[in-house]
Amino acid sequence: MPLRLSIINDRIEACITSSGDQPDVAFTKLANGIIRDCDYDDLQPEDVVDGGEDKQIDVLSLEEDPTNGVADLWIIQAKNSESFSSSALTLLGNGLSWIFEKSKAQYQTLRNVPFVRKIDEVREFRNRCGPSNLRVHVFFVTKGNAGNLSKEFTDELTAIRSKYEAGGFGHFSIRPIGASDLVDLLGEQERRLRQVDDTVPIVYDKNKPSYIRYSAHGMTGIICTVKGSEIARLVAGDREKAIFDLNLRRYYGAEKGRVNPSIAATSANRNESHMFWFFNNGITIVCDRCDVVDDPDNAHLKLTNMQIVNGCQTSMTLAATAQRGSLQDDVEVLAKVFETTDDKFVSKVVLTTNNQNAISSRDLKANDQIQEDYQLAFQKLHSLRYERKPREFKGLSREENRTVVSNEKVAQAYLAIVKKKPTIARTQKYRIWDDEWYRQVFPEATVEKHVLAFLIYDYCLKSKKDALVEWRDDPVRYSIVSYGVFHLARTLAYRFTQKENWNDATETEAWIARVRAKPSVLKRHYKSAVSMIRRLIRKRPEWMENINNVFKATDIEGAINAELHKNG
Repeated sequence: MPLRLSIINDRIEACITSSGDQPDVAFTKLANGIIRDCDYDDLQPEDVVDGGEDKQIDVLSLEEDPTNGVADLWIIQAKNSESFSSSALTLLGNGLSWIFEKSKAQYQTLRNVPFVRKIDEVREFRNRCGPSNLRVHVFFVTKGNAGNLSKEFTDELTAIRSKYEAGGFGHFSIRPIGASDLVDLLGEQERRLRQVDDTVPIVYDKNKPSYIRYSAHGMTGIICTVKGSEIARLVAGDREKAIFDLNLRRYYGAEKGRVNPSIAATSANRNESHMFWFFNNGITIVCDRCDVVDDPDNAHLKLTNMQIVNGCQTSMTLAATAQRGSLQDDVEVLAKVFETTDDKFVSKVVLTTNNQNAISSRDLKANDQIQEDYQLAFQKLHSLRYERKPREFKGLSREENRTVVSNEKVAQAYLAIVKKKPTIARTQKYRIWDDEWYRQVFPEATVEKHVLAFLIYDYCLKSKKDALVEWRDDPVRYSIVSYGVFHLARTLAYRFTQKENWNDATETEAWIARVRAKPSVLKRHYKSAVSMIRRLIRKRPEWMENINNVFKATDIEGAINAELHKNG
């Protein structure tokens, strides 16, 4: 326990150093990030309800999935202490009653305005979609030992759980989290980041047996043939650092070892490359899931959490040969794929194929050439660290962290401002990575539009905390800065540049220079954008009923466009 406690304390200190937050705030944001598998700074100011009359609740965050009509409610009480207080848990239970049970007339008497507004948001969703579509996750987090709780604490925990599990929710859970649990969750987070998923085309002919599927004792194996060029693609780039972690021996190099020169020679020799399948032992893959799609026009394997446990030398030699431009197109490789989540079985496979441990992964799009080009351009042209993968830049100083920009945030900003789709940017960011939108959001062009869009969006995001304090007594403005960040960014961008299309590269670079040199040049445009959207909302009584929902529909986009252009 002391060792794991020290790990968490070190994390808190690092967060304090990089962010300047107070220890209690740092612990809350750290706990939120670990529990919800997100970045430290992803906790939005409006979701923090800590303060007077917070009813022992620090974080109250509703994540709605508009596609499926469901929502996850995250409720976190984080105490930067080494104990689990039963009285604090009792107060947390009372806080839940304020969220779910007290009448509107009762909870609106609370002086904690952010807490009241979050309760309004929860109640509105529950009334609109029903409690069965609400999944509630409650966490009581300290640095104590959750494996050694007092009887008073466990009795109170059981009472709260029993009460709300019968409340008709789609899901309800309440869980004490201690330092040891936080470390375990960090480990799970790291493993998820190291998961490789991919789609691998296979050689297939519907008129003759092209693959074998074998199942026994709950295990499934696939034997098939894969093009050498696909194996080379699979392990190219940054994946080489991760995908062979199961191998005791790293890649020797195409010219080293007893076998690799032969692999390289055969795969590059036009006269014998077609015999590669017979000369080589192939590769072995283990994965959580393997779906065979035997479409004659697009036969492939969909692999989830894949790990190459045998075939490092073959795979990397093919990749090196491909990089030199010598890999012949008719090179084919035998592949064995084992589908299982049985760790003991995987360990046995690893042992018998002379490999060990788990692998690493990257999101498939992260290794696209376009993403690599954007990363290079952001760094070389604008001194910004373009993050292709979650938490790619770890261990930076507070000053260095200011230069990190997430590719997802860049894409959302571009979609909201340049493509004028702030509603999709807010509610359907997953669509960015679909091929249709991906090509539009990441055109093979200069990055200046992306940089300017991100800087404007980032200003709106960073202005939120102070704006929420300034307008805490103005429910319309408060809701706009809470939920309409992308719509504000779209409006601010037009007011700042006075143009819809940023096609003049010199002009765009000048705007970027102005904003980076003095972000406050956007301040008056930000306030003006808030006021403009406020006027639009106040004109529509139906919008005033639930301002959060206004920014989930496209009507507001049309109203903003019309208002911006009404004077020509």
